Amino acid sequence: MKVLHINAGLEKGGGLSHIVNLLTEAKRQNVDFELLTLADGPVAKAAKKAKIKTTILGAQSRYDLSVLKRLTSFINEGNFDIVHTHGARANLFVSMIKKQIKAKWIITVHSDPLKDFEGRGMVGNIFTKLNIMALKKADGIFAITQNFSNLLVEKVGIPKTRICVIYNGIFFHQNKDVPKKYAHPYFNIINVGRAEKVKGQDLLLKAIKKLNDQNIRLHIVGDGSELNNLRALARDLGISSQVTFHGFLTHQETRKLYQKMDLAVLTSYSESFPLVLLEASDNLVPILSTDVGDIEKMIPNEEYGFVAKIGDIDSISEKIRQAMAKSKTNLMAMAEKEKTYLMHAFSMKNQLVAIENYYIVSAAYGLILLLLALSIPLEDLDQWFLEKTLSLLSVFLALAVVLNNLDIFPLSEIGALYQLTIISYMGILYFLDRHFNAKNLVLLLLNLNILAQLPIKAGTLLILIISVLTFVF
Repeated sequence: MKVLHINAGLEKGGGLSHIVNLLTEAKRQNVDFELLTLADGPVAKAAKKAKIKTTILGAQSRYDLSVLKRLTSFINEGNFDIVHTHGARANLFVSMIKKQIKAKWIITVHSDPLKDFEGRGMVGNIFTKLNIMALKKADGIFAITQNFSNLLVEKVGIPKTRICVIYNGIFFHQNKDVPKKYAHPYFNIINVGRAEKVKGQDLLLKAIKKLNDQNIRLHIVGDGSELNNLRALARDLGISSQVTFHGFLTHQETRKLYQKMDLAVLTSYSESFPLVLLEASDNLVPILSTDVGDIEKMIPNEEYGFVAKIGDIDSISEKIRQAMAKSKTNLMAMAEKEKTYLMHAFSMKNQLVAIENYYIVSAAYGLILLLLALSIPLEDLDQWFLEKTLSLLSVFLALAVVLNNLDIFPLSEIGALYQLTIISYMGILYFLDRHFNAKNLVLLLLNLNILAQLPIKAGTLLILIISVLTFVF
């Protein structure tokens, strides 16, 4: 299976790490993944450094729509089975050419689409609506937390059957390969993330002020639109001497900084499944996070790390105080226990296997339905046989929906081929001068209703009952 991953190319944070790590693991496992970036930038640079097959489309600006024709040709002429986009701009561009490409289209949602452009006024509102429109057009969506999956269903209106939850992973190092910690006189806290309102660094600064402890030193890594405001806030709070703003650092530079850190803190209002905390844990730094995303999957209880209430300065400062009260030996023991847990649960190998399985299931499901439709001998078509065929397809669809709703076996590709089968059935009945009885009409309406992702209460159960009765009588 040939898969093309697409990104705008300007990512610097967790999105960049996710894409490069995933494609690096795919390369190690000899899986046929490629990368295309709309423009040259950090993503293409990091991918090429990792020896990932990378194509730069050459967009001259964020709004260069002239690349759409080249993008369409590249996908179709490359005979890709799956196109997998990361980021709002990549989503938008592929949504505009979806009808012209042969490949199935998957999106990974890395962050809350309702908050991605928050605080950017009217332009931000327009971009949010365009991104949501793109999400609704995709054939399948990877949500990297269960919370994101619920949000996409309840607030964005994406059908549950098109969403699959796959948690992020990273490449973990063996502890013997992690650089040793530097001796240092202060209690050093690190915050890694874009300087944007959603990241809540202002809460962290206010929590440091509330603690009123000169032994604390805070290191903020990352740039963004709020960086100058955060510097001004630190001055206003009178804690400038305790805070260092590093701006953007490379992965290696950040890893070196971890050597003198006692605690990694994330005070976001919203997160997906923060890679920065996985990376801090890989470097044997204890972690503290607000209760965002599926953080309980990462920090299952207080033995593994610290969890504060979202937007609550008192809660954040209290959790920092608890960390400071522990001895360095106990903090290191916590960090080692957390890393052991995360290594088993959230490795890149596990993530790649989950993604590959989704691709295969999506393709296989459509193929099974097509083969089922094509296997009907035309000379045997009569009312009885057609009813049995429709009933068999109905049972198959109903069971698929039941399994999906129970989160046992999520499937996203029921739609087009199954609808084609139903329409073909209706056409055959017409040309053979057959009549539609009440049972057939109910089956057709319920099936198409489920396929339209607007399920009637108990519709699945009715399909099963009617289908079974058809087999019996």
